[in-house]
Amino acid sequence: MEVGPLDTAHEDLKGNLYHVHQELEKKKAEETAHGTYVAGIIGAEYNNNCGITGVMMDNVKLNYYSYNMAKDSGMQSAMCYIASLDALIKAAGTEQTAIINVSMGIQDYQVCATLKNKTAKDELKYLNQAIESQLHMLLNKGYDFLIVKAAGNCSYQKYMQVNVDPNDDNTAYGYIPYYDKKDSNYKEYSYLYKKYKKNCTIVSQEADAQYDVFSGIQDSDISRRILVVGGIENPQGNEYPLYYYSSKGARVDIAAPASRIQSTAPKNKYKDDLWGTSFAAPYVSGVAGLVLSVSPDLTGEEVRTLLIASGSGNYNFGIGEKMNYVPLVDAQQAVEKAATYDRNAVEINYEHGFENGEEYAVITGLNQLGETVWEYKTGRYPGTELDRICEIGIQGDWYYFVEDRTVVALDRLDGTVVWKNGEYGGSVSAHVFGPDQTLYLCGTYGPAFMAIRKDGKTLCRIDHVAENKVFWPYKMEYADQKITIAFNGNAFESQGDIYCIVDLSDYTYEMEGLEEITFSRKDLEGSWLQTDSEDPMLLILRSDGSMEYYNTVSRSNEYSSKYSQKGGSLCLNLVNLDISGVTEVPYKAEVSEDRKSLTLSLSDPAEEYSKLYGMEKNLEGTYQRISFTQEELDTIKADLGVPDDLEVTVTQSEPYYWSAGGCWLVSVDIKQGEQWVAGASINPMTMEAVRDILRYSGIQ
Repeated sequence: MEVGPLDTAHEDLKGNLYHVHQELEKKKAEETAHGTYVAGIIGAEYNNNCGITGVMMDNVKLNYYSYNMAKDSGMQSAMCYIASLDALIKAAGTEQTAIINVSMGIQDYQVCATLKNKTAKDELKYLNQAIESQLHMLLNKGYDFLIVKAAGNCSYQKYMQVNVDPNDDNTAYGYIPYYDKKDSNYKEYSYLYKKYKKNCTIVSQEADAQYDVFSGIQDSDISRRILVVGGIENPQGNEYPLYYYSSKGARVDIAAPASRIQSTAPKNKYKDDLWGTSFAAPYVSGVAGLVLSVSPDLTGEEVRTLLIASGSGNYNFGIGEKMNYVPLVDAQQAVEKAATYDRNAVEINYEHGFENGEEYAVITGLNQLGETVWEYKTGRYPGTELDRICEIGIQGDWYYFVEDRTVVALDRLDGTVVWKNGEYGGSVSAHVFGPDQTLYLCGTYGPAFMAIRKDGKTLCRIDHVAENKVFWPYKMEYADQKITIAFNGNAFESQGDIYCIVDLSDYTYEMEGLEEITFSRKDLEGSWLQTDSEDPMLLILRSDGSMEYYNTVSRSNEYSSKYSQKGGSLCLNLVNLDISGVTEVPYKAEVSEDRKSLTLSLSDPAEEYSKLYGMEKNLEGTYQRISFTQEELDTIKADLGVPDDLEVTVTQSEPYYWSAGGCWLVSVDIKQGEQWVAGASINPMTMEAVRDILRYSGIQ
């Protein structure tokens, strides 16, 4: 812990202090105050009948290194930082990660670099490169660390713009701090205030945290081990406002309390009104220590990632229009995550893409912090009608997918290939796993069924079922040592489901729903009027699977629902008359050869449908189509004189009853673009145009 000079004899600290390095053991109280405040927040003793308790509570080992840096040059500052880092990290040893708290920074660098002063930027870069080199050397020797850095309190600090005088170091950056007369630092700059008072420019703006020691290190190996802490204030209602002076920007990683903080103070005293990110950083350092106490083998990078991932809320430390939302440190969630931390992949991310006509996929294993543990890149293949790369998913310790007709199993923990099975040869449309992790799968155009044992060996492969008359399997289910495969395409143009049931004891199979298919769903689409009833039912079956039905005389209620085709049955979802939902009722459907007549009869007449109160029986009977097929629409278009080569749109309405004429009519509209060029209301029983007749007479 790097805290600056502190009161090493404090009653609430002395039991937790180790590896003392302090340039002068006897210091004035004001010189040891800052370091004593910081140390208390992290590690004030627990249950010692005095004072406060630090974040780490118990079993705390606080190593500290302090020195004076007043008026040091950049190189002297670098040497001080390097000496302290070397001592503190080595004190922790190579067996554990050192947590280094840095509650200090260089305000002039941060403010003036934010104001784009090149000299400040260059000196800061030089200083950070020197620190970076030392940290790299320690990493290479097997030491690890997490540096918790206070973002700084540089936002909205007043600075005066001055001319750079090569003989006056105070003007080196083109700006000087603008202090109030009551401030102890006023005297140092008063001669410059007098010099520039008449034409001075005072600036005050948000400061960028990246322009500081440690925070400005660019090397990724080191920056991933530096956690920059912004400050928030005590809650106002349910919100935590940002600490007004906290430095901001994209380099801020996490937030912690920075106002009204209580801690230890010199001479066995206590302070209860501390402000600044210097006191936010030790909160995070303390939580980092708690994390290591439950998971001591974590690396510095892992501790940093875990603290950010376990934080709560979102606080915008962005500057201007650039957003940067970071979480508030959360000790409980951090410790809970650390206790169950697993470096292995616990989640698989599958990204499937196309580029330059080629198909590919990138599969990554992520640990519980969302970090990439392993990556697998497939080959790139020319795009085809079907995907050549398909995800299957995780089962047990393996992750399965298909790459160019080959089934691949990866170890989900480390991404290594367990086995490949090149006998599949298809594109996956459905799959299911058995209890012994046997993989059962099928392809869009085959194979219809395949079983692959956990070790990658093929148990069975069936290319086609039902003499290749069914295709497009879309669902597989496992139950009672049987696999049921549902197909939604077949040689009879039916869109209803057909099932193949595979007996896993001997891999024999049988089909269901393939017999008695005498019609396609396309045959059913349209409006049908019952012909053998005094109160005939009108049944409208639309292409999207929706339907309407009602009695045309009594017109007591009109019902809207859905329908489907399953094998040789037409299944109508009839509305329960107690308004409790719908009941699916299967009917045997017979469509005449000319598709003008439809006969419905209950598939199981003995079945009782108590909630329908006989409505299912009312729908039985013979129906006549009172809507037009495409061929009939072409005939109507010709009868109205529309040329065959004229590009038009022909639409028909749903049937309506014409009381004056005592018949059903369908309106047929023929348009070219938005212009109506022909049309009529036509009796579907006789195909006669009876009203609203407009014959084609050319385009106006």
